[in-house]
Amino acid sequence: MNTVLDTLNLNDSTLEFLSGHYGDLYEMVSQEADNAVIYYSDCRKIVEGASCEEEDEATQQMHDTGFVFKDMNDTFMICAYWITHNKLSVQYREELEEDRLKIENEISSREVGVEDIVLRGDALRMHKECIEQLEEAQEKIEDSL
Repeated sequence: MNTVLDTLNLNDSTLEFLSGHYGDLYEMVSQEADNAVIYYSDCRKIVEGASCEEEDEATQQMHDTGFVFKDMNDTFMICAYWITHNKLSVQYREELEEDRLKIENEISSREVGVEDIVLRGDALRMHKECIEQLEEAQEKIEDSL
């Protein structure tokens, strides 16, 4: 279904978030991080490619969530999960903020446009529906930031 959001060139992460598949941004980031750490070789690459700060933050989160050392496989997997989770969280928040501004600008331009022209019947209904879609998207994004 095409919506007014499709015309705004929003980031894929924002469209996925707004699709309703996730309850909130944390759930979306958690699912994406889970998907990234399926294979040990991928986990090892993630951990080895992380900065010292990223690894320290992930290690702290491992301890904060009750991680108990079993073996190196689990350690790499959990550490890679938190490194990925943290990176995605920052990336998605930046993209959501960028897209929130696009939506805000679109709402403003549509509200100004309605003053300049007289809309009747279906055109007015469609215009109002577009603004409602934009406002709903804006509200969901703002609630997650």
